[in-house]
Amino acid sequence: MAAQPLPSVAITPMGAGDVAQVTALDAAAFTLPWPRQAFEAQLKANPAAHFFVLRPLAEPHALWGSAGYWLVVGEAHIATLAVDPQQRNRGLGKLLLQAMLTDAHAHGGCSATLEVRESNMVAQHLYARFGFVLVGRRKNYYTDNHEDALLMTASSLGSVPPLICEVHP
Repeated sequence: MAAQPLPSVAITPMGAGDVAQVTALDAAAFTLPWPRQAFEAQLKANPAAHFFVLRPLAEPHALWGSAGYWLVVGEAHIATLAVDPQQRNRGLGKLLLQAMLTDAHAHGGCSATLEVRESNMVAQHLYARFGFVLVGRRKNYYTDNHEDALLMTASSLGSVPPLICEVHP
């Protein structure tokens, strides 16, 4: 399938009012979605959490993506990155990843890590484009099918290309 043109979008910090939509998006995007309480806990009780939503400017009430990371001692751990399945292949995952890495660098992050399903080649290619390399494996990480997770790390956030979308603080 050919990539669709990139629409005008805004990436903003996730707020409490976004949690219901983010939870629904997560359920549509993943076989092991986060429960609503997990997102609420990130926003309320985790000072290391930085979570974002992506919305089309033409439909500001629609939610096309969400993502979040934890910044701990200079390392950004990408916790989640979800794109509405109907909006995939438009570069939205790239925008969300770029926004997170840029934000992490602005907050003092020097490197980033993440886990990705061994079978998710699309995500692995995206992460590789941003300098992530395979550094390990977590056996039986995913409880739905006992699939391994690949552990990937980007050693330098200072080389993240500039944003090509609007990010609101």
